[in-house]
Amino acid sequence: MGYLLNVTHAVPIQGIETKTFSNIKAQHFVSGGYLLNALITDNIDLAYIGPGPYINSVAKGVPLKLLGLTAIGANSLIISKSFDPEKDFEITRIAVPQLGNTQDLLAKMLMEKLSAHQSLQDHMVPDMKQILEDSHRVNISSELEYIAINPAELETAFFTGDIDAAFVPEPWGTILEEKGMINLSKVLSGGPLSFVDELEAIYDKHVKDDLNRINEFPVTVLVVREDFYNSNQELLQNFLAEQDEILNDIRNKPETTIKAMKSHFKKIAHTKLNDDFVLTCLQKVEFTDELNSEKLEELYEVGFKAKYYKEKDLLKASK
Repeated sequence: MGYLLNVTHAVPIQGIETKTFSNIKAQHFVSGGYLLNALITDNIDLAYIGPGPYINSVAKGVPLKLLGLTAIGANSLIISKSFDPEKDFEITRIAVPQLGNTQDLLAKMLMEKLSAHQSLQDHMVPDMKQILEDSHRVNISSELEYIAINPAELETAFFTGDIDAAFVPEPWGTILEEKGMINLSKVLSGGPLSFVDELEAIYDKHVKDDLNRINEFPVTVLVVREDFYNSNQELLQNFLAEQDEILNDIRNKPETTIKAMKSHFKKIAHTKLNDDFVLTCLQKVEFTDELNSEKLEELYEVGFKAKYYKEKDLLKASK
């Protein structure tokens, strides 16, 4: 079994730490790309992986079976600490962990939505258009550049001014917030106080709604090599039953999950995490086994528009 050292992979991490998984040898990977390569080369049999790498594998014709979903959400749009709510802020360069990965696809979807809100100004009457142009907001550059950066290096990239924003999963959103970066969803304006503020609040509501919608997408799915699936039905059914047990514990016994996460990060990453930090990260994730395949199809469409995949509707056709 392959997995990533990530809060959204709390299911495999807890399964390993509590020894709930039986007959499973686990191996962690630093990125979904490496994990996918391990599946392709038959070095692992099943994996917890982001939907981005899974979709990429389907596009490449890799014979994988999707067994289900374990995590939704937990992504944050982080912007530079130089952000000033009294001044314009433009996102020209945005970092994602890997081009083509889940966060890259979700960031592209989000930026397209935010850019669409900006373009609505072109259809406003001149007076209203001028009011919004004179207000201070976060804007998306028409020449937006996506940059692949290891999340561990993002603090430096922000400090040197190489990026204006980053779209990251947990625990990196919380880590960057603790370093002084800004989580955009936390700085949007409150209720309107005047006509000008009301227009700004409408724009901010659109932005906040889009950020919330992005976190309705899956971030961790469980996949298995097709040949392994065909010849190990009993083992996989047992594995899924064990996963259900872990999901139940994560929902009802968070102290067990916190203990498992702290222990695993200390052993694997030599990093000490405190209880409050782990709990904050976990509360941003929804753990579930209910998969909405339409969300995967939306992500595939984003990747197709970005020309990562050559065939349209391939994911839908692969069911």
